[in-house]
Amino acid sequence: MLQLAVEPSVWKNGIGSQLLGAGMTKAREMGAKTCFLEVRKKNRPARQFYSRNGFIEVGRRKKYFRQPVDDAVIMKKMMSKG
Repeated sequence: MLQLAVEPSVWKNGIGSQLLGAGMTKAREMGAKTCFLEVRKKNRPARQFYSRNGFIEVGRRKKYFRQPVDDAVIMKKMMSKG
């Protein structure tokens, strides 16, 4: 399990995109073909961030998150070559 988080005070500075890009590059180097993630349904900014980075919604997991309880939106991205 890997969690990606950026301090809110530095949002919109490209740090999240750099972290995501580095992780995707490493996964691709290790042979990954597809990347999946779960994000809180109520976390619209994160869902928009992942959509802008090529992820699409492919499903839901009811009551997946705790404290507070929230559904998970499952998102997927096919890995590109290079």
